[in-house]
This record gives sequence, structure tokens and C-alpha cells, in this order.
Amino acid sequence: MRNRRAMMLTFVSLAWLGCGDDQPAEQVGQATAALTLAPKDAKCVVITTTGTSTVTKSFNVNPAGTTVFNITGLPIGNDTMTANAYNVPCANISGQQATYVSDTLNVTISASMPIMVTFTMRPFGTLGGGSVSVDFPQPHGSVTEYPISFSPANVQFITAGPDGNVWFTEFGSRIGAIDRWGNSWGYVVYNGVAGLYGITTGPDGYLWFVENYNNRIGRMNTTGSFAEFSIPTASSGPFMIAAGPDGNIWFTEQAAFKIGRVNPATGSITEFALAANTYPTGIVGGPDGNVWLTESTYTSKIGRITPTGTVTEYALPVNSYPWGITAGPDGNLWFTENNSNKVGRITTAGVVTEYTELSSFTYPSGIVAGSDGNLWFVEEGTSTIGRVTTSGAMAQFAIPSQNSYAFAIAAGPDGNLWFTEQGVGKVARLTP
Repeated sequence: MRNRRAMMLTFVSLAWLGCGDDQPAEQVGQATAALTLAPKDAKCVVITTTGTSTVTKSFNVNPAGTTVFNITGLPIGNDTMTANAYNVPCANISGQQATYVSDTLNVTISASMPIMVTFTMRPFGTLGGGSVSVDFPQPHGSVTEYPISFSPANVQFITAGPDGNVWFTEFGSRIGAIDRWGNSWGYVVYNGVAGLYGITTGPDGYLWFVENYNNRIGRMNTTGSFAEFSIPTASSGPFMIAAGPDGNIWFTEQAAFKIGRVNPATGSITEFALAANTYPTGIVGGPDGNVWLTESTYTSKIGRITPTGTVTEYALPVNSYPWGITAGPDGNLWFTENNSNKVGRITTAGVVTEYTELSSFTYPSGIVAGSDGNLWFVEEGTSTIGRVTTSGAMAQFAIPSQNSYAFAIAAGPDGNLWFTEQGVGKVARLTP
């Protein structure tokens, strides 16, 4: 079962291991559970079932794994079930107040068909109906998808916001936000199609984004107030944007073959020329104090630019089409090769190593470092998320929606990975 958070309602499945207090086998009323989730700090769950008789069961929580179990010995007929969760083991709950409680669950228990039980949990002392959300972690590699509340939702790039939410661009006219429970909202920044692509959080606490069609860089606070700054070169094709280690905002200009730098205090823009036909795409602040970028030409290169504009380039295999780039936990830069189904690593000295993906025709695009010390990337060609360790070991995780066209990925303020799904108009969360 998967927990879903929408309109601040938390539907929760709990994973338990029995404590050995089952009733005798001749009491055949039962509920079957095949569950994977539990409150992050719960160690014991006590379930009470009231019908023709009252049965209480205690289960030690196993939040890391999937456990299948039977709650046996339940009264047959129309019963009422509740659950209390404690942040101590079952052996220590005497005299303790429950950490989480469930709303009442009305069930029908039969002798022939076990039912599946799902509880709506909430913190003790809060109102009923699941009106207060609780942080329930998911199993490793689990994906939860959230439809965007506004339409159209041609979601593009995504970033961790300064307010604890995740922010993303919608290609036409909006900057959107989504909280950890999947509630989304947006702010219109242009009455038309602005061509909103890259977005990042700046050192000034503002969200910075590109308007590809309008040839502008935008700045917005978390309440929707925004300003725009025109790029000096006309029709420059701004695409991705990142906060640099020098305190400025940097962005790629695909059509102009330039890198732009914005002073966040003044909004003034400085441009640095690259070689013709380089098509700069991804950009990120590096651990060496420089800015690193991908050049998606047919010759394919990784570029490095100093804060003063000096450019150095490192060649990749022809037609590999490097796309996304991020700073890794190992002090190197990691990038995707969209056309060759590979993930690459480059040291700050320019030494390149490539790792081939597990599947063909995945077309990896966005990449980011996760809270687990690995690199995570989205695969446009398949409904999967890829993971690569710093030693090059690969793994893949399925996205529930087919033809999701996952595009960009970011590390969220909650320690999870968040990514956009262009094909289905959703933003999704993955637990690393």
C-alpha cells in the first residue's frame, strides 16, 4: 500500500511485526495486512477491535521492511477498530501516552475472507479526520506521485525552496510550489507563454528562474512577488540556472553560446562568450569555487568557467550529448550523457570516467546528489529513476505512471528526491 497526502489528509499503512500475543487458532475472524509504512518514530502499535467481544493486539513496528501478517482472533461481524502508536517498544508502553492515534475504522469481519486494514493516523491531541499531517517515511527507493493542482501543468525544472517547500517551473506562465504532503499551488508570472525552464534558490533567499521566450531572468519571493531582468543579448535562449560559489546567479544561453552571470543585489547581468555551436545546457556551482557546465554539441564537452569568466573545456565522446550536471558528495562533478545512456564523473582536474546504464534508450537528463551519498538521475526514455554510487554501481527504480517523461530532479528540504514528470503533469517524491 502507498500513503497518499492530499488536502492535508494522511492515509497511512503500518508495517508491524507480531509480539506473539495471537488468540487461539479456533477464533477464525481475521484481518490480513501487507504493509510497508509506519510513523517515523513509532516503535509499537496497539490495535483494539470491538464487536461481540474486545480484542487488543500489540505489534512491534518494523518501518524498514515489508511485513505480511494476520491479525487473528477478531470478533466476526460489524466491528470498530482503532490503533495507537507509541515511540517506545511494546514492552515499555505501560503508563505511556500514545504518540499517534487513529480515527475510528468501521469494518466487517468474516470467517471466510480476511480484510485489508488501513488506518488514518494523527498525532495524539490533534483533531480527528486526519486533519493534521504526520511525516511518514517510505521504503528505500519508493516513489509517490502528486498531480499538480493547476492546469496546464507542463512541469519543467525543480529546486528546493528557501521556505521548506519544493518549487518548479511550468513552461507556460507559472512558478509552482509543492509541500511535503503533495499540496501544490502556483503564481502567474506572465500572461502568455514565457517558456519557463531552469529555477534555483539564490543566496539572497529568492527563487531565480529563466524566461526562455521572453529573454529574461526572473526573481521571485515565496509569496509570489517577482521582478524581471532583461538579458543583454537578444534571443539568447536561456535554459538552466544555478547559484554559483561566488554568491552570484549563473545561467546558460543556448542560442547565444554564452554563459550569463547575475548580481543578485542589483540584477545586473554579465555575459561570457563560449565557442560557436557549443549549446551550453546544464550548469552548477563546483566544489573548487568555479562554475561547471555541459556543452551539448555534437563534439560534446564539459566546461569550467571561473568567477571572472575564464573558460576551460574537457572533451567527451562525440555525440554523447552531456545534459544535466551536479556536484557530487565525493568532490567531483557528475553529469548525464543523454544520447549515449551513460552517467559521467569528472574531477576538478578534468579526468573523466563514464558508467553505462543498466538499460538502453533511457536518455538520462537531470541529475542530483541525494542525502544518502549517491547520485540520482531521471531517465526520459523510460519510466524509471536511476541511482549511481560514487564507485559507479547502478540501480533503477520504477515510476508508477507509464510515459511519465521524467525530466528534472532536485534534493528536497525534507531529505527526499523530488522530480518532474512532463508526460503526466505531476511532481513526484522518491525516498533515497
